[in-house]
Amino acid sequence: MPRPSRRNAAWISNYPGRRARGRGIASPLRPKHRLAGSRRAGPCVAWSRNEQRPQICASPGLRECLTRTSRVRKDADESGGGYPLIDACFATLICGRINPNRTSAAVSDRSQILVAIQENTMNQSAQKAPQSVSFPFHSFRNVSCPEDTESNRKVYCGHAPVSSVLSLSTDENVRGYLLTAEGKQRRRETQVNHEIRETLRSNPQNFSILNSGVVIVARGHEADEHKKVLLLKKPSIINGSQTQGVLKDYFEQAVEQGFAPPEIHIKYELIVTDDEDLIAEISVARNFQNDVANISIAGRRGQLDELEKSLQEKLPEARLRKSETQLSEDYISTERLLQVITALIPASLWPKPGESESPRKVYTYSMKAKCLKEFIEIHNKAHDKKDPEHQKAKELFQFYLDIAAEAYQLYEKWKAHQGFKGTGLRAITRGDGREIVDVPDGIVFPIIASLSAFAKQAPQGWTIKPPKAFRDEELIRAAKSVYQNIAISNPWLMGKSQACYAALFQITSIYQELSS
Repeated sequence: MPRPSRRNAAWISNYPGRRARGRGIASPLRPKHRLAGSRRAGPCVAWSRNEQRPQICASPGLRECLTRTSRVRKDADESGGGYPLIDACFATLICGRINPNRTSAAVSDRSQILVAIQENTMNQSAQKAPQSVSFPFHSFRNVSCPEDTESNRKVYCGHAPVSSVLSLSTDENVRGYLLTAEGKQRRRETQVNHEIRETLRSNPQNFSILNSGVVIVARGHEADEHKKVLLLKKPSIINGSQTQGVLKDYFEQAVEQGFAPPEIHIKYELIVTDDEDLIAEISVARNFQNDVANISIAGRRGQLDELEKSLQEKLPEARLRKSETQLSEDYISTERLLQVITALIPASLWPKPGESESPRKVYTYSMKAKCLKEFIEIHNKAHDKKDPEHQKAKELFQFYLDIAAEAYQLYEKWKAHQGFKGTGLRAITRGDGREIVDVPDGIVFPIIASLSAFAKQAPQGWTIKPPKAFRDEELIRAAKSVYQNIAISNPWLMGKSQACYAALFQITSIYQELSS
């Protein structure tokens, strides 16, 4: 949805991006709010040409619309600010966002605006789900089988923009969003919620294939293939409430922090039936889950104990996450640590045949489940003297133990390496003082993988020891060039491009050869 310019423009709910004709007049809202005696009349929010604050066109109908904001109106009167505070709150309710840069002192109190938003949210949640809902889609396919046809139901599937599922009801689901507990208290984030959020943050281009999507039930539907919009009658999500909840949180965070969420899609399955009993059965059947994460199994079997002990020898306060329920910041992400260690494995220990000269480590960036699985296999072989690969696995397992603390420190260092100052890479998050706060993993992992050229086995164990002539700034300049020229300034492409890994590894290998 476009930002309003300083000239007369408006944001109107259900008419995103549509400009009005005339001075300060926007497209009408719902028909029930239209004003008598005007063809295009209706309450509208416009940005005044001469004032840096939102205005609402005065009309008797508008006064009626604003009765829901009586609490805010009272605050406005008491503060002496008059109607601008109401105007800003109503604008916020219409367009679903706050624009503090264009509000006057009378509307600068965020807490009052948030009160209006919270009251509006509570009113909306208390209302019954709408009879018909528009559902924009990218693809829409009929996958009904003969049994579906005989039972007078239809099944469709496809992909839709993630924004399409944000407003759908979850009335028919056996459970809602788990992070929204009764009252105002939020529950602890589950592993599923955490993984969805992490994918949105660091790997959004794969969201549509990593996420199982949502299952929607509707009593009827109409499809407009030309406009790519479905009109669903009494729709509800019956599986995928956690995905919808995390997406809502993510989009709200995007508005608050002022960044644009990625334009990504989600899989959906649409079941059209008016059989209420069947809808209930589908909802229950689709929500049976008995999966136990591999991290919990490995932790319960003690396969992570030696790694944690080795880590604590150099970092006494460190604790590895050994269960999917250990989600607090007190724990180090075990999967992420194993990704970093795998990226640091030297060519002499690389376990995959045919890759000893040029290890392919692209998967370490995004396939944390694979890195965990490989570590468990190495652990088992290293502790099984009868295994034909016992000795090789034992040496590699020792590398994991020796390098664990240093791998963690290297990752933390490069995630906020101040050497990226002045590079102008937009993907990097910076603080108010322009200090480097977060470097995307897509840039970090090719760099860390290149440092494996400096892996050496010393009397005290394996370590990463760069030559004296090596400087981090050299690698940063090379990473910037690779990022811009090979990855087309896309951190996700860089993290998945073997060419990027190979280019940086070649540089560190030259330094290592010259030093020896």
